[in-house]
Amino acid sequence: MNWRLAIAFSPIGVLMGAVITSGLDNPWIILLWTFFGLLSAYVIGKYETVKWWLNAIVIGVIWGILQNLVVSLFFDSYLTNNSGYVRPLNGPEAFPTRYWVLLIAPATGIGTGLLILLFALLLKWINKNRWAQKV
Repeated sequence: MNWRLAIAFSPIGVLMGAVITSGLDNPWIILLWTFFGLLSAYVIGKYETVKWWLNAIVIGVIWGILQNLVVSLFFDSYLTNNSGYVRPLNGPEAFPTRYWVLLIAPATGIGTGLLILLFALLLKWINKNRWAQKV
């Protein structure tokens, strides 16, 4: 497990939380997540040889937690800039929505990590001859 790699990629979670809070439309969010996921998968696939799959999961979890933390901290701005989500998020107040965003952060991160893992696996498989370990 390469913690330096995970820490190096962690600002992307904060950036994406800020971008989502600012109200950028959905197609751009998906494109940005895909770009950053492929970028991290490329770095993991090419340069990590030991427990590379764990790096992908940890980076995804960090991204999910940081992104949801930023959204939760600036939740009023999030609702103001993403007016389409105001109605679905204003349900019964048994559990405040701001905290619900924090509660789902690890699940969001695991899902993101699995996608990075899938991207890295595909890149390793496609480039297995070029990225072969030299012993």
